[in-house]
Amino acid sequence: MKKIFSLLFITTIFSIAVNAQELVSNSGAYFSNSSGSLAWSVGEAVIATISDGTDTLTQGFHQSKFIFTDISESQLEGISVSVFPNPTTENISIEIESADLKGFSYTLLDQHGKLLRNKEITDKITEVDMLNHPAATYFVSVYKDGISVKTIQIIKNY
Repeated sequence: MKKIFSLLFITTIFSIAVNAQELVSNSGAYFSNSSGSLAWSVGEAVIATISDGTDTLTQGFHQSKFIFTDISESQLEGISVSVFPNPTTENISIEIESADLKGFSYTLLDQHGKLLRNKEITDKITEVDMLNHPAATYFVSVYKDGISVKTIQIIKNY
């Protein structure tokens, strides 16, 4: 009876190992540093991507973790908005490149959409204190005369 049980156990483990996911490609690598990571592979035999405009489904052998920080960007010309550092631990800076800073404002929302801060922007670089907020995901939206210019996802670490 022990031999049958052992044989059944080994057969089950072997079948699980054989059906495990693996990637067979010509080349690939993974790189990581303090500002991000990059994983890639070359020579995948089958891939497919389907999108309905809102959601995207990607099928293939190698799917890495993607984090998108730019949620939306306006088509207003002559305006550039940068928010850094991301991720942050203490504060973020909102930098605006525009000929005229009149009419700019920003909102800070938590991950549930609760408004935490709404302020006018009067300088090229605006500091936003994040120290009193817990580690979580936040959203910063920049507006020009009430029109959304850019929304960025911010990660607050400990």
